[in-house]
Amino acid sequence: MESGEYTSTFQTIDGCDSIVNLSLDVSENYNMEDTIVSCGFYLWPQNGISYSSSGLYLDPLQTVNGCDSIYSLHLNILHVYQFDETIESLDSFIWAVNDENYTQSGTYEANFTTVEGCDSTYTLNLTINIPKNIFVPEVFSPNADGINDRFTIFGNEPLERIESLTIYDRWGNLLANYTNFPPNDMNYGWDGKAGEKELNPGVYIYNAQVRFKDGSTSLLKGAVTKTK
Repeated sequence: MESGEYTSTFQTIDGCDSIVNLSLDVSENYNMEDTIVSCGFYLWPQNGISYSSSGLYLDPLQTVNGCDSIYSLHLNILHVYQFDETIESLDSFIWAVNDENYTQSGTYEANFTTVEGCDSTYTLNLTINIPKNIFVPEVFSPNADGINDRFTIFGNEPLERIESLTIYDRWGNLLANYTNFPPNDMNYGWDGKAGEKELNPGVYIYNAQVRFKDGSTSLLKGAVTKTK
């Protein structure tokens, strides 16, 4: 029925003609619809709720005139992909996702877009386990010829520093002590002397404490031969 003025005539029980006038104001109720396609989730402004699943969602409401109405949301949620990969490798790792060659441990991301247009992510959790290679010479010759003039310790990239290097004779007497110096550097290490005294060729005992970049340490013990 529409809004308007309506009249109805009737007779009372006494036979008198009577009239009823109706002034009718019909307010509208509303059925509103939204159709939405979204990646991952959708925050419906109508009710402030975030949805992560496809479906039909209803929000009942009333107009200012008190009429029941319904707001319908037809929602299609497209997948957003997040792939996690954990890898341990020696030396380096080539990630097939982006063909990048990684030489350091870390967390790396590669972004891509699905065929539906949704941004997605690959995550690589990479640990590079470079072998801790250490070389300690068995012989050195401190004769100032620029070759093996000092007894020191060598290592590859994980070796950070030599925390201590002590030299003893065969009877256990301390001859030299060095602390906190870099590996692979012939400017550091034992020069074949005890103080300022040049020692005779022979076999000497060493103890060394080395530290790696991952914070671990190692104790090295052995013998080295000093030649002329």
